Amino acid sequence: MEKRIVNDYVSLLNSEICEVRGCTEPASIAFACARAMRVLKEKDAEVNPLKVSVRVSVSRDVYRNASTVKVPVLKMKGVKPAVVCGLFGNGSVFNPFASINPKEKKNMAKLLEKENWYMAEPLDQPGLYVDAEIKAGNNIARVIIDEKHDRIKKVYYNGKVIFKIQPGQEKVLKIDSIEQIWDIVGKRIPELESIALDFLNKQSRIIRKEERFNAVDETERLIKNRMEGGNLPVQTFTGSGNQGLLLSVPFYKLYKKHGKRVIPSFLFTLLTQIYMEQQKGRISSLCGLSDKCAQSLAAGLSHFKGNDIEAVIRNMNLAGEVFRGMLCEGAQKSCADKGAAILGYIMSKFSGDRHGE
Repeated sequence: MEKRIVNDYVSLLNSEICEVRGCTEPASIAFACARAMRVLKEKDAEVNPLKVSVRVSVSRDVYRNASTVKVPVLKMKGVKPAVVCGLFGNGSVFNPFASINPKEKKNMAKLLEKENWYMAEPLDQPGLYVDAEIKAGNNIARVIIDEKHDRIKKVYYNGKVIFKIQPGQEKVLKIDSIEQIWDIVGKRIPELESIALDFLNKQSRIIRKEERFNAVDETERLIKNRMEGGNLPVQTFTGSGNQGLLLSVPFYKLYKKHGKRVIPSFLFTLLTQIYMEQQKGRISSLCGLSDKCAQSLAAGLSHFKGNDIEAVIRNMNLAGEVFRGMLCEGAQKSCADKGAAILGYIMSKFSGDRHGE
């Protein structure tokens, strides 16, 4: 296969994998604020987070999830705690909660109690959108994130654009069909399988170390930890830690038993998930675990069982019908219950493992 095509797939996979602590919607808000603070500090190193004013506007889907999930460090729900974390975090990479110095918790608490410095506005638009503006003295920095949790579209300083994504700058491979995925996985490309294996190995750091573990129970535990503001370093996929967990925990269990024989099927799962995300969008009013992951996982497990492509597609469609229309009620503990129910059904139906054991 042409090196250019392989590189396109490598770039696509790597662009969808990111280690993040905490839920990715409040993380996106915190990231925008952290990046704006970084811009201000580049102009004035003495910028004090306790003396800034902040305005954030976010899409309704981001607002819903940020309002219902606890953020790490502060263990509080809402846009405001996410903003505070961003002001004290590092805006260099998309993992803002991981960079907060625990010694700053007293100052963060002071800012939460302070009045008239913060305003949040939910926008009547779907999808992923965050617009954060921070004023420090006479200077204003503004950061806009759009489409992806870590995709900074524009940065302003005192009303002037200092960064924006240029037309043609982003080149993303489009997956057109399951048949395309079947073909690329069947070629057994080492570079792609290495990424899938690395994903499992990194995710394994937070999975229980027992020789035998229940994949359903473990997925439920890890999702619940995230929703309660846990600080675990989760490998997210297509912008979601919960989706990364639902896809990887059962395959890590299979990997422990069968070794690298499972890697092509896990790669099939990951590419199918990207295909589903490209078809349906990154975030919406529907539960991503049911709307996308159920089909992706059914596809990968069917592939591992040796089904032909027609059977794989039938199983995907069946999983999609079973869980069709499940609404997203926000990022909360019930996500763990949904994840356990979905995984239990998918494993029972398509892997023959009734209890995830």
